[in-house]
Amino acid sequence: MPAMPTAVATRETAATRRSRTVLKYVPLTGPEPEDLHPGETFCHRGVRLDATLAQQLLDVNASFNRKESLAQAEAWAEQILNGDWDKPSPQGMVVSWDGELIDGQTRCRAVLIAAKTRKDVWIPQNIEHNWDPAVFAKLDSGRKRSTGQLLKEPNGHNHAANISLYFKFMRMYQDPPIDYTGWRRTQAPTTERVMRFLEANPDMRASFGLAKPLKTQARLNQSAATVAVFLLRQKANGDPVAIAVIHEFINGIADLRRCKDMDPRWALNRWADKADRSDRKIPQSEPLGLILRAWERWCQGERVQTFIWEHGKSRMPDVFVPKDWAEVPRKWGIQLPLPTSEAA
Repeated sequence: MPAMPTAVATRETAATRRSRTVLKYVPLTGPEPEDLHPGETFCHRGVRLDATLAQQLLDVNASFNRKESLAQAEAWAEQILNGDWDKPSPQGMVVSWDGELIDGQTRCRAVLIAAKTRKDVWIPQNIEHNWDPAVFAKLDSGRKRSTGQLLKEPNGHNHAANISLYFKFMRMYQDPPIDYTGWRRTQAPTTERVMRFLEANPDMRASFGLAKPLKTQARLNQSAATVAVFLLRQKANGDPVAIAVIHEFINGIADLRRCKDMDPRWALNRWADKADRSDRKIPQSEPLGLILRAWERWCQGERVQTFIWEHGKSRMPDVFVPKDWAEVPRKWGIQLPLPTSEAA
């Protein structure tokens, strides 16, 4: 990208350029349209926002902009380095008709932070120009839309929360791993990443529906239940026998009439009832960990009277995979009309 001129937002500059421009400033991101009329806005698309341009834009940051969120900028910088910002944001950056940056300061700061790790880092951005700063300041005072709102689909908020929890769980397997006690400090995934995940993993929507009885009848946390069901169904890998066994496990948590004495599903249901009546704020990691623990005990045929979770001391279980799926319900005297894997 060629070196950009320095932004100048003065009437004197406009006067000297009046014969060939209607702008009061020199755009940092490219030329103005030749047919631009006074008061019209325009957009430079796919601008390469690197550290140099980010600093130039911050140098002309509007005085009325809200205080930068360093925590947000640091979180976005991590996402940039992970490659999550490889396409322009649906919400472009904005420069006023005075040549001041009125939307995009946090993105610029994030690029500068990311550049400390990788000097040549950059992200593509659409940058709007020639906006009335008074109008934009009023619009910008409203609350930012959440990922759930941006999904624009039924249960969008739930899907966003479920996927965020799933990503936190999977951080146990990254290098270095992040234990569940550190989940609260991790940043939620971007809207684009959530949308990509839902598109690639439609079973997350199915798991949300299957987990509803665990919320309505067993009073388990909805996101924890959904992620647990999703993780188990992933391990089933489409095997109809495995799917049937997993669904029996779920149904037994919601309906205790399906459980025999010391069934881990009964113990999990009792824990959920007690937690629901407690004033203690329970992190999502706790019910997720206990569902996975109950699943492992149930698959192994272990009798359980009660479940206890000690935050920071209890271990977050891996997703247990039985060697013989069909044998699991038989350990509890349950006869399921199991289909054969070959028939699938």
